[in-house]
Amino acid sequence: MRSQKVKVRHCLIGLTAVSVLLSTQLQASNQEDSQAANTEEEVENITVTGRAGDAAMQAFNAGEFALAEMKFKENEQCALRVERNRQAFVEGVRESQISQEVNGGGVNTGSSMTDSNAARVEGNSSMNAIAAKTQKNEDKVRENTCENRAFQIYMTGMSQLQLGRAEDAESSFERAVALSQIQYDAHYRLALMKLLRQDKEGAADHLDAINTILKRCYDCEARDEIVRISDFLQKAVDGKIKLN
Repeated sequence: MRSQKVKVRHCLIGLTAVSVLLSTQLQASNQEDSQAANTEEEVENITVTGRAGDAAMQAFNAGEFALAEMKFKENEQCALRVERNRQAFVEGVRESQISQEVNGGGVNTGSSMTDSNAARVEGNSSMNAIAAKTQKNEDKVRENTCENRAFQIYMTGMSQLQLGRAEDAESSFERAVALSQIQYDAHYRLALMKLLRQDKEGAADHLDAINTILKRCYDCEARDEIVRISDFLQKAVDGKIKLN
């Protein structure tokens, strides 16, 4: 069987509107996608659905990739601070409860619970205030997004890829999938990069990760895209499609 040649550059940097996997609904489905993406045009049209709303994504969509890289890194650091603050809060509550149990001989005086509940109320109030402010200003572009650190790293890699810095992009994609296995598009691009180096074993590992995501994505919005890239990578790993 003759192998098909596909220009991998279009697969790697041909996308300009990329975002997160929206949902993974665990519902049974026996449907299979019977049509594979066999042409270069179909490969170029692989997209990922999502939402944009901050300065980083705005810069990326505008083609300002150096600015986008900087902004996505700011998002990553902001998300990391939120994670650390959340962890510190949880550890503080735990230590307070342990201290109360030790000092009170196991009798709960209610002091630590009061402090704990007060902290939770204060935290919830802050979150509610933030949510209300976000809802009120939903049409405005946010300066930073302080959540989903893996996605911020992934989009940093996408920006680096557009800037022609493939090694930096690969490093970012590796960090993204290490933090979150649902970053299937990062797995896809890593697989393509490894196929270019004739590392079929490494590419197959990323294909396995994509197929694992697919098993969890019975009825999610990105299912068709994941099926398409899985089929394409399987052909590439099997040698039915050659990348150049």
